[in-house]
Amino acid sequence: MSEPGGQTLRLERRRHRAVRIGLVAGGLGAYWPQFPGLLDQLQESARFVSNRLQQIGTRSTIFKTRYSFVVPGWVPRDSLASLRRELEEVSVGRIVLEEVSVPREEEMRVPIQIVNPALIRPFEVFVRLLPLPRYRTVDPTPLLAITFPLFFGFIVGDLGYGLTIAALALILRRRFVVGSRMRDLATVLLYSAGAAALFGIVFGEFFGTLGAAFGLRPLHPNLHRLKSIPFFLGLSVGIGCLHVFLGLVLGMVNSVRRRHRAGLWHRAGQAMALVALILIVAVLGGGASRTLLMPAVILLLGGMALWIAGEGFTAPIELLSMAGNVLSYARLMAVGLAGVVLAMVANELGSRSLWGVVAALALHLINLVLCVFSPTIHAMRLHLVEFFTKFYETGGLAYKPLKGRGGV
Repeated sequence: MSEPGGQTLRLERRRHRAVRIGLVAGGLGAYWPQFPGLLDQLQESARFVSNRLQQIGTRSTIFKTRYSFVVPGWVPRDSLASLRRELEEVSVGRIVLEEVSVPREEEMRVPIQIVNPALIRPFEVFVRLLPLPRYRTVDPTPLLAITFPLFFGFIVGDLGYGLTIAALALILRRRFVVGSRMRDLATVLLYSAGAAALFGIVFGEFFGTLGAAFGLRPLHPNLHRLKSIPFFLGLSVGIGCLHVFLGLVLGMVNSVRRRHRAGLWHRAGQAMALVALILIVAVLGGGASRTLLMPAVILLLGGMALWIAGEGFTAPIELLSMAGNVLSYARLMAVGLAGVVLAMVANELGSRSLWGVVAALALHLINLVLCVFSPTIHAMRLHLVEFFTKFYETGGLAYKPLKGRGGV
């Protein structure tokens, strides 16, 4: 038997022995303190097996002759210069590092590593819910770091609830280690609570209508959410138009980067049709001049032509779906208004009797819990369903550098 085969055989034997030990240790129960070194041995065996499996898997990609060897691999571009310097120090010119260009037809094999500044890195927790994006496509994390807190803050829109949620988020952040998923979620909640407090100042709300007793007023009469429901409904749908249009623009950027002509026509047609629909609704609603009606119809027909050229004759059905995506943003107004009404009811009960104060505290506590979970769920849905579907392309492979466990 050759040397590699012998090494593999020994590895298999060690692996089976480690499994048997693990099964026996699992049945020790209360007698575990009698085996103080067994856990360390199991962890050491697991590190050894993991490292050896990585080494054996890497050998299949290494080519060698009697006088030379070739090791292909991937490295982030930012790390290329430092890797070149380290190889030079170790080999003194005997190892040559060469950067090889990747043909377009092989870009699907390029591994993906998402890297963002520390300030917005916690928002990657939402992107990790989806498969990795393709190479040469847009990473949505920076945009998510802006729009998610804004959507959350717009829905909550209360200074009192925002400050309370921020305090809870700070407590949660301190209980989890840096880099953990729960700490990232707590950080996102902290940013979003800050946005909610700022919107609370704009809307003039402090635990609902309680802010009026302290002289807190909306910055503008139209910003009173209980008295300006049509305005907030139109504002929410307008936000949806901008958000969906931004997603279509990002889809066009991805198509240009990947040189995907049909995808470019598809997204460009969708963007033109969306703008045309907005103009037509504005004209019919009296918000724009009727002279814009004919250009809007021409723009709609041109957009549908591009849409059909890129996607096929299912475009008219998808047009209705896109209109539904935009109208779905009305939940920004509806969910926020429900929270305002619940807080108002709690304040009304608290002003009547002692038992009313108890009931008011209970309702505010329920509303606080809803202000944490409901805006989070709805903001996530608007991003993952209405926004990401316009540009996010999955299929990327995770970048997994070769490294030993436990410093081995």
